Amino acid sequence: MAAFHGELELLYWPEYAWLWQEGHIRHYHVNDYGGGYMEWGKLKTLPIGAGHVDFEKFFAFVRGTGYQGTFTVEATVFDRMGVVDTEMLNRCFTEIRLAMHGKKALHVI
Repeated sequence: MAAFHGELELLYWPEYAWLWQEGHIRHYHVNDYGGGYMEWGKLKTLPIGAGHVDFEKFFAFVRGTGYQGTFTVEATVFDRMGVVDTEMLNRCFTEIRLAMHGKKALHVI
């Protein structure tokens, strides 16, 4: 939602470092976004890699803060046949784990 509201870059600003340094952030909800600033017609929760959020930058930053909390993947999980796409969700979780250990760039879709 930070990308939807045009606020994702605020995460990296030094004046918000107290959020990391004092442990205020304990959980992230993560999804990709393919629209522009408050573009309501494109407001969908996409899997990592299906939009334009720079997750390499995001996870490198989060990893660098020493974050040890949890993540929730928010992505539309139903395929065109109405079946839950558990493989896509598992790919997202695997990519997050690898990114948080600095082992791989994110490219899920």
